[in-house]
Order: sequence, then structure tokens, then C-alpha cells
Amino acid sequence: MRIRALEIVEELRIKRADKQSTLLLDAFNKDRASLPQPLPNPPPLAPLPVVTPDARTQEMINEKLKKAEDL
Repeated sequence: MRIRALEIVEELRIKRADKQSTLLLDAFNKDRASLPQPLPNPPPLAPLPVVTPDARTQEMINEKLKKAEDL
């Protein structure tokens, strides 16, 4: 009798876990559906102005890039 009770408890735990996962998935899908959808063809962004760094700044940038590559 005790073994049967333990089997029933285990079955109920499995059913509970299945139900909880289903509810979590449903909640996730509802939240995801409520998020704003991206535009299919977003307008192009204005180009950013390109600023050419001076020689010393460019040298520092190159040094940092070299260190990053070495790591």
C-alpha cells in the first residue's frame, strides 16, 4: 500500500511539472507576443559623420588593437 502511495505521489509530481512547464511556456509566448514587432523595412539611419583621428590618437588606437589581438 505504501509503495502504491509513493507511485501515485511520483505520478502527481510528473503531472505537476508538465503543467508548470506548459503554463510557463504559455506565459512566455504571451509576453513575447505583446512585445512591439520590428518594422519589416526600417527607415535607413542617417550616416554618422566620419572623423579621422589625428596621428597620435590613431597610434594609440592601433596599440590597443594590437594588445587586444595578443590577448
